[in-house]
Amino acid sequence: MRLTENIANQSKINQAKKHYENFTVGSLILEKDMREAITTLYAFARLGDDIADEGNRSKKDRLNAIHYLRIQLKKIKNNQKIIDPYFVILKKIVNKYNIKINNLYKLTQAFNED
Repeated sequence: MRLTENIANQSKINQAKKHYENFTVGSLILEKDMREAITTLYAFARLGDDIADEGNRSKKDRLNAIHYLRIQLKKIKNNQKIIDPYFVILKKIVNKYNIKINNLYKLTQAFNED
């Protein structure tokens, strides 16, 4: 099951822009690689928030979707092979900027409480 299909099939930047119109300001003040990193992280937060409170999913489906996010984060943390295209990108960003996976896990906990 690929819960990140919408992001994988579109540019992660366009996905984030759909929900946040001020990314044009970021494009003026940030270098491309930093902009890409911020947008990738924002897309993760947006995806989790959408899972938590948009659409007609049952609570069980929402919890399963958030569990999927956690599984992908665990793969990143353990440097395991990732197939999901969005999480391949997220893994590169996490490694490049030494982002603590535990902070992303905390976000998934917030999604559960949403």
